[in-house]
Amino acid sequence: MGQNELFNYNLPLQAYRDDDGKITVVNYMPRKNAVCELTLEELNEEGTKEQDLFYGVACNLLNLAILFIEFADKKRDAVYYHDEDIDKHFPPLTYANIISNIPYQTNEVSNGK
Repeated sequence: MGQNELFNYNLPLQAYRDDDGKITVVNYMPRKNAVCELTLEELNEEGTKEQDLFYGVACNLLNLAILFIEFADKKRDAVYYHDEDIDKHFPPLTYANIISNIPYQTNEVSNGK
């Protein structure tokens, strides 16, 4: 899969479109223990397509959920970084493949409705 380098230092937690279409993101930076608000252009310096970026966000949030489950089950002592062990938790697929394979996802969600 190859993790997008953006996710080494960032994890968007909220996103919204303004009336003019500009996207604002509330971004968590775990290595700085800080949260800030950025435009998508400020956050996404690599020029990644919007859909690919947000699929990557979803993948990292799923990974974070797995890390917390492991923590709850006492299989890990701490949860610090959302991208820890991501290659262990997900097969080498694209973000779109990982997200589309979520068993509870409906056709309406996967078709963008």
